[in-house]
Amino acid sequence: MQIESAGWTQFDLNTDFCTHLKAQLMENKKNNLFNPAGIADTSADSLIRSDMTCWMDHKSQIPIEKKLLSELQYLLVQLKNYFRISLTDIELHYAIYPEGHFYKLHTDQKKVNNERHFSFVIYLNENWTEDLQGHLCAYKKNDVLFKILPTAGKMMLFKSDITHEVLPCFEDRYSVTGWLKS
Repeated sequence: MQIESAGWTQFDLNTDFCTHLKAQLMENKKNNLFNPAGIADTSADSLIRSDMTCWMDHKSQIPIEKKLLSELQYLLVQLKNYFRISLTDIELHYAIYPEGHFYKLHTDQKKVNNERHFSFVIYLNENWTEDLQGHLCAYKKNDVLFKILPTAGKMMLFKSDITHEVLPCFEDRYSVTGWLKS
C-alpha cells in the first residue's frame, strides 16, 4: 500500500461526484457560510494561512454530503483495519483559497492534539492549469514528497504528520479538506 511506504497516495474520483460537491460549495458561498480559516494560535492566523472554510455537518441531509461522508467512512474502516489503529471520526470542511491566498508550511498533527492520523484533500477545480499554481506540496526533510496541481477529480490522502503547504494560487481554488481521527 503506497500510503504505508510513501506516507501518501492519490485517488482519481468520479468527475460528476466532484461537480456536485463544487455545486454545494458554491451554494454555501452564495449563502455566506464561509469564514476566515483559523489555527490554534489565532494571533498568527493571517501570517500562516489565508483561506476560507465552511465546516461540513456529520448529520447533513444534503445528498452529495451524505454520499461523501459514507465513502469517507468506508475509507476510515479500511485504513483502521490495515494499520490496526483506532480511527473513529471524520472532520472536514469546504475550503476556498481566493486568488493570491496560501497556507504556509505546517503539519495537521499537533503536539497538543495528535488525534489526526490521515489528512485528505478533494479538488474541485475544473480546467486548472500549471500557470494557476496553488499546488499542494509535501516534504520530508529537504526532499519534496509530492507537488500536486489541484485538479478536479483528484483526492490526496497522506499521513497527518507530514509537513505540507498550499502555494499561492492565481484563481480561486476550491476543495474539500479533512482528517481521519482517533
